[in-house]
Amino acid sequence: MLARAATGRFRIKDTMVPLILAILAYLIITLPLGYLLGLTDTFGEPLGTEGFWIALVVGLSLSGTLMTTRLWRIGRTPSFTRFETVPARRTPK
Repeated sequence: MLARAATGRFRIKDTMVPLILAILAYLIITLPLGYLLGLTDTFGEPLGTEGFWIALVVGLSLSGTLMTTRLWRIGRTPSFTRFETVPARRTPK
């Protein structure tokens, strides 16, 4: 829920960085961790389904933390307001 709430705030203008953060959290961390915990004996006995659930919890927690940190950082910097005040185009006469 935390990741979805933080991502919803980004939908105004900033979407590239949340996309990269989500790819990092889910595809780079969660899927390999689920494989390692659920199917291999890298960390001990394979955990099966429980390993995939643990990886999902880790991925969701990581995504929520990354998105909230990003939201906190852009909310504190005045440079983020540049997205909201785009100068109008001049039309040639």
